[in-house]
Amino acid sequence: MSWSRGVDLAGDDPRTHQQRPALAVANGYVYIGFGGLAGDCGQYVGEVVGVPASGQGDTISYRVPVSREGAVWSTGGPVIDSSGNLYVSVGNGASSSTYDGSDSVLELSPTLSLLSRFAPTTWAADNANDADLGSLSPVLVPGGWVFIAGKSGTGYVLRQGALGNIGGQVSSATVCTGFGGAAQIGSTIFVPCTDSLRQVQIGANGSLTAGWHSTAAGGPPVIGGGAVWSLNTSRGRLVALDPATGATLGSISVGSLPHFASPTLWQGQVFVGTMAGVSSVAA
Repeated sequence: MSWSRGVDLAGDDPRTHQQRPALAVANGYVYIGFGGLAGDCGQYVGEVVGVPASGQGDTISYRVPVSREGAVWSTGGPVIDSSGNLYVSVGNGASSSTYDGSDSVLELSPTLSLLSRFAPTTWAADNANDADLGSLSPVLVPGGWVFIAGKSGTGYVLRQGALGNIGGQVSSATVCTGFGGAAQIGSTIFVPCTDSLRQVQIGANGSLTAGWHSTAAGGPPVIGGGAVWSLNTSRGRLVALDPATGATLGSISVGSLPHFASPTLWQGQVFVGTMAGVSSVAA
């Protein structure tokens, strides 16, 4: 072990602040998202924490300006642009009357200052009905676009560097209820949904077009070896899909799976973390 240090901020209660998202490493920091436990129990506030990768120096942070909730919990974690800025999605907040920074996509500087933000005009209803954007990590798309689709089923295209504040999306369309982290090839995105996988195309002008829809799998996907690989959590199966058509190319049982499990590709193998260990399948 090179070093170890606590990452809880002053005033945080480790019993209610849960660390679920993947970590991001950039700008000399390890960035960590925090949300709450299932059911939004306890007094917590969503936040992003940055710890120097060297183990030396001050911890930096951004707290969502909510009285409660506003989780940064999507399992894909923060995404980083070419300037080192972070993009994260934020869950529902406690307010349904005065906007509190929740149900949003944030652009944060390398030192975690807020640069720009987007929230849908439906933020109040989203907060009241747990239908927020925080369930899917943002996707950076060539051409300067950001894609997001949360629990409401609506997908949004935003501008990198100027996310648009409330209602400032470039385009929107019905996509699906997105959870986890999406996969991407160029301007084509493969969105993990509650019960399916959805292909989405982003146009050069920021338009959004929903493509094929497969119910064979729906876990956070990866792309490689000519296929989109995704897990069917309820059936415990690894599924390979045709990126162009969504047709099932093959599937195999891998055993009981945890929530939001995603395959890993390496040297012609597909690795899957299961409830019993790690399974390996030849790609």
